[in-house]
Amino acid sequence: MQLRKHFHRNYLYITGIICSSIWFMALPGRFAALLAAMAIAALLIYYRCYRETAIFFLALLLGSTSTLYHTGKQKNLRNLRLENTVVKIVDRNARGAAETAGETLPYAVTARVIQRPDLGNIQLYFPRKMPNPGVDLNCTYKISGNYYPWQPDCGFYRPDASGSLVDVSNEIRNNSYQHFMQRQNISGRAVVSAIEPITPPDPHGKHLSFLTRTVRQIEQKLVGSIKNQDHQAILSAITLGYRGRLTGEMKKDFKTLGISHLFSISGLHIGVLACLLLLLVRPLPLIWHWLLTGTLLLYVLAVGGNAPAMRAFCMVLGIEFFRAMLLKINALEFLSMICAAFLLINPFYLTDAGFIYSFVITAYLITAAGLIGEISRSAMGPARWLGKQSFFRKIIGNYRGALTGGLFFSLVAALASAPLTLLFQDLFFAGSMLINFMILPILLPLFVCSLGKVIFVHPHWLWDNLIKLMLDYMQWCVEFFCRIADASPVMHISWITAVIFLILLLILLQTRSCKYFVITASLLMLTGASVFYRSTIAPERVDVVITGASIQTPMAAIMLPRMHEMYLLNCSHKAVYPLLNIAATYGINRIVRLDIGRPVKDCVSGIGSLKQAITIEKIRTSSTRVRSKVYRELTRDLGKLPTGAVNNSLSISGNDQEALQLVKSDNGGIYYISRGQRLYIPRSSRMQVVIIEN
Repeated sequence: MQLRKHFHRNYLYITGIICSSIWFMALPGRFAALLAAMAIAALLIYYRCYRETAIFFLALLLGSTSTLYHTGKQKNLRNLRLENTVVKIVDRNARGAAETAGETLPYAVTARVIQRPDLGNIQLYFPRKMPNPGVDLNCTYKISGNYYPWQPDCGFYRPDASGSLVDVSNEIRNNSYQHFMQRQNISGRAVVSAIEPITPPDPHGKHLSFLTRTVRQIEQKLVGSIKNQDHQAILSAITLGYRGRLTGEMKKDFKTLGISHLFSISGLHIGVLACLLLLLVRPLPLIWHWLLTGTLLLYVLAVGGNAPAMRAFCMVLGIEFFRAMLLKINALEFLSMICAAFLLINPFYLTDAGFIYSFVITAYLITAAGLIGEISRSAMGPARWLGKQSFFRKIIGNYRGALTGGLFFSLVAALASAPLTLLFQDLFFAGSMLINFMILPILLPLFVCSLGKVIFVHPHWLWDNLIKLMLDYMQWCVEFFCRIADASPVMHISWITAVIFLILLLILLQTRSCKYFVITASLLMLTGASVFYRSTIAPERVDVVITGASIQTPMAAIMLPRMHEMYLLNCSHKAVYPLLNIAATYGINRIVRLDIGRPVKDCVSGIGSLKQAITIEKIRTSSTRVRSKVYRELTRDLGKLPTGAVNNSLSISGNDQEALQLVKSDNGGIYYISRGQRLYIPRSSRMQVVIIEN
């Protein structure tokens, strides 16, 4: 039956798992996911596809069971006191963070609780005043301190006509520090008050595993003779995923340009190494291709074994296995099976931008592979049967075909990544895909030179100079595009808009040679135009109050007087994630002025994190004297305005008619007063975000 061709069991598995996970995790669009699951089930039953129906319901059951298991573990955890509890450091960047921090501990590292399996992995938070015990990977310690599981996400509210607050959390994109930690399987944070090493670090690393010791030795050989610290940091991060040497400015520049994935071992790295390996083993029988490709697993495990790297390894290994066995394989169906397996292992990957980006882009490139091949062959020139071609004519034709195919490859990747970039609103530079393809050609030579330096140490000056040339080129690309890069002026789009765009793009690639191509292309352009049109009619006057927990003063208050910019009052560390959600929702790419009414921790602790994600042009403070060195360091590069900031008031130009005021009530809540409106915001143990549109 033709229907069974479209409802392949692998697609049914991944669809059922995604729909059930979205529903039970209460993610945005849960009702749409429920309706989609019901429609698919009804369609399968109507056409009497009973086997496919059973598979789909099995996928729904597996997805719901996995999601309930992962979310249930978090609900059962409570605040508790840890006394002399044995933990093992599992954060492979712990050593680098300690070394770069000098005599202080890393700010936070990941550890596994040996005596409490229910806690699993936790984040150890070290006060900076503690002495350094030499925290290192795979070392065990006895720690004491208070453990806090991750608190529920903040709630987003809008007042209705009567002044009551209506929960609109599902309308705001779901991006929080809690979900980031859950994707890493970290259950909570322990604020350490005392720590005692059980297996202290040793200079030879005898306590480390074989893979860890090997990675340490490789890193020392790689960067030992390189004098430039920036080159050391970039080389260690790209080849081994070791980010301890990277500075905050370097991370910010690479993230702004949309190439920060180079610092996390992903499918791109595995693909480069797989190409190198397959070129070396090409003369050998196919069975050896498959067996030797399996050795890449050692590299994946040694550098952390994250989801994109494992996905790429499974894809390469599976394809080589099927080739060796002379079996046919549908790459798209195989990719969907791998994705479904990963979501069963950790359903929180559904909120991970890198995971979604990796699988979606790979799927579209697989879909367009046939078309890319046709375009490349067409661009090579006339067919061979038209006449004998000269040697140089063949070379030119091959390069012309490869260049044309590469450009179309870039176009497909850019079109597929566009809605995802706007959905997750990582403030990528519009030309990030161009920079990726400018850097891509040097990755294979960079890995070749790195391997040559590790295996054949001499002549090390040759390897160092070649690596230096490639890293200088990469730094030049970053510095050049950083001068012209700016945040996206387009507002955050809903997930359903991204899904519609991606489905239409998939149909466009499938119907390229039939009459429906024009209709699909028109709908695709209409969807894109609606996104830009929405940005031009967004509300120009919106006030936001972020408050809650135990503090009396607001964590943050925002006034959006014009499109794509805002004024901000105070900035707590806890407010950064919801603040960035608001900025993404309304297309904000800069803070015109930041008012700090009181330079205390609750008002300034988020400035550092905020500066890495969004531009802060100027700052205004009150007349209160600032004694904190950290605060002065965070604000030293910001333009200073005359003092005059007030802790509970924010205005555009000193005009009371355009002011946002927050007045404390007797029962602990806050009265919001602005432009004739007065709204009561009750105090809550849960952080809450109140959005008032005028």
